[in-house]
Amino acid sequence: MLAPAVSIHTQRWYRQLTDSGIDVNLITASPAEGTDIPQVTIAGNHTGAWRYLLTVGHVMRVVEDINPDIVHCHYATSYGLWGANIRFHPLIVSAWGSDITVTPKNSITARLITRRNLKAADRICATSEYLSSKIVDLVPAVAGNIDIVPFGIDTDIFVPSVDRGFDPDHITVGTARALETTYGLDILIKAFASIRLRYGNAKLKIVGDGPELQSLESLVSDLELGESVEFRGRLKSSEMPEFIGSLDIFAMPSREESFGVAALEAMSCGVPVVASNVGGLPEILDNGNCGRLVEPNNPDAFSDAILSLLGDRNTMKKLSEAGRTRVLENFSASICTDKQISVYKSLLH
Repeated sequence: MLAPAVSIHTQRWYRQLTDSGIDVNLITASPAEGTDIPQVTIAGNHTGAWRYLLTVGHVMRVVEDINPDIVHCHYATSYGLWGANIRFHPLIVSAWGSDITVTPKNSITARLITRRNLKAADRICATSEYLSSKIVDLVPAVAGNIDIVPFGIDTDIFVPSVDRGFDPDHITVGTARALETTYGLDILIKAFASIRLRYGNAKLKIVGDGPELQSLESLVSDLELGESVEFRGRLKSSEMPEFIGSLDIFAMPSREESFGVAALEAMSCGVPVVASNVGGLPEILDNGNCGRLVEPNNPDAFSDAILSLLGDRNTMKKLSEAGRTRVLENFSASICTDKQISVYKSLLH
């Protein structure tokens, strides 16, 4: 695996594959501290694409020493650049999201590099049908070479809370997102202002950090929401199930979303999801059968959807059960790991 060791997704893939009997060697430019996962770190003195181009020789030597059956690059730009230049086959490139929907738009060079990396792969994996379509838009020639392999959810950890009931006097809406414009947290805060008019004791809890923190805090102040909005900062991955389980509604007001792992985690916990009708979110929510989809960039639509659910316990219960079932049947860690291993086996055969 050529992947960012610091990412929780990389760490989950490593553990899921090794638990399935796959011998995995992780080579990374972004090492993780405080983990028992073995890593080969390739250091470089540059940033951006140069960091990966100038270390290709080192990566090639490490791969030659390992002599693997398959090289699997996670992220189509950075680690895909390693993969495309070490001349190893079979080569898999997994696209995660912004490496397809954002980076190629940054410059002509970034677009050309991403296209080349994808063309070099013997197989491409995408987390959703939506992301697959974006890959085809970028490189039409790879249309028949893409497998859908989502990030899997540990359904034994993300489980419905057994001791939390619904209390209309203590409503809690929450989300866990990077504090970036893309994820529309300003939309959520504006929507929450309307929710507070109906439920005066309601709370909004936001987990995550990022460049928009100060701007979002100013918006909370301008709307006079005071302590009803809590910025929790980043939580450890082990703390996420408890946080999600404490919520009545999980909100995903994204302006762009290629997949939506956080929504799946909420669904696995039996927490109803209200999300923007963008990107891969309709796939996850089964086009609204497992959650509420609303028009993006529309605080009124978002607050209306949340208020509608809060006023209808039967629908909340149905969405809770439907969400949990959908994750169990389509997005559990074991199911997604089996899909990935099937891709490996097909290449080896």
